[in-house]
Amino acid sequence: MGVYPISNDPCIQRESRRVIKLGMEKAAELGLNYVTIHLESQYDMSGDKRYQLFKEAVLEYLNCAEACGVVVTIENVKGLIDETRLVKEMDGPYLRMTLDVDHAYLPMQSTMYRRIDEYIELEAEIIGNVHAHDHDGIRDHLPIGKGVMDF
Repeated sequence: MGVYPISNDPCIQRESRRVIKLGMEKAAELGLNYVTIHLESQYDMSGDKRYQLFKEAVLEYLNCAEACGVVVTIENVKGLIDETRLVKEMDGPYLRMTLDVDHAYLPMQSTMYRRIDEYIELEAEIIGNVHAHDHDGIRDHLPIGKGVMDF
């Protein structure tokens, strides 16, 4: 089973959210100051419904994060715009972005940001963590310098 905060199956959705909140509690016990989560759904959906369901999941996570004293950072998995919008809209001390530069690289070229450095300059206040790795157009999570990205 994957971890899907959005699922057609209420049992999978409930258990996924429980596991994520348990991870926050464990992070706090270990003295960590943030946790990174992916907002993924078990089925394809787009638009307003997806956004609203993810927002509901994040609200649930934020209650736990505040109680534990850890920051939730949402990693951009397949794009960037929805995650950025969500973090800015929900604006609070326990919510930030994990900017995965590889995951953002190709989708970003069709956004208002165009390049990673432009995104960082414009959205620095919401970035809490960065995953820096390269890709070659086929494989991702390559060491920096082993792909096509200009670091």
